[in-house]
Amino acid sequence: MISKLKGKISRIGVQSIFIDTGNIEYEIFTPLNVIEYFQKNSKKNSSYEIFIYHHFQGEEQKLFGFLQFSQRELFRTIITLKGIGPSLGLSILSHLNTMQLIQICENHDIKTLTKIPRIGKTTAEEIIFEVNRKKKLFLRLLEHDSKIYPEIYSDLEEVLQGMKYLGYNEKKVLEVIDKIKKNRKKLPQNTSEWIREVLKEI
Repeated sequence: MISKLKGKISRIGVQSIFIDTGNIEYEIFTPLNVIEYFQKNSKKNSSYEIFIYHHFQGEEQKLFGFLQFSQRELFRTIITLKGIGPSLGLSILSHLNTMQLIQICENHDIKTLTKIPRIGKTTAEEIIFEVNRKKKLFLRLLEHDSKIYPEIYSDLEEVLQGMKYLGYNEKKVLEVIDKIKKNRKKLPQNTSEWIREVLKEI
């Protein structure tokens, strides 16, 4: 079973990326944030690592790829829920990044989850229960990921977008961020830390 691939990005499609490992080219289906990341950052002749979920269904096999180990594990958790297959799991992680989904589940925000196509109230409640049950694990994984991929987490724009997804006013969030910058000697080091600190102050 494939769990990680390293190679050059040979092509980028609408729903997938293609990785050339030297002898074999793999098509890997990914959330939109992964596609957007490589559209902006992939460089010719550079190698990249992708965490893989290797899905088997009958005689068919598909590879699903993620930049972070935590996102792959969240995907793995989501698709174990009744009524959610890999396609819908990918759709969820295309609308929400890992931190946003954790915060939505923490706040029991069924309304936001049901805005995603094909997610009803019952399914949203199941997702919230499962993610909350494993929230500490995902937060630890996020902190680990931020050290490996600092360029993904360093931009405060992602913090702002995450808070807006949770329903917070943009102006208020910016005020809190400025307050933290002015009053703290040691600033949060990644997106997950920033969001936690903003939630404490807001």
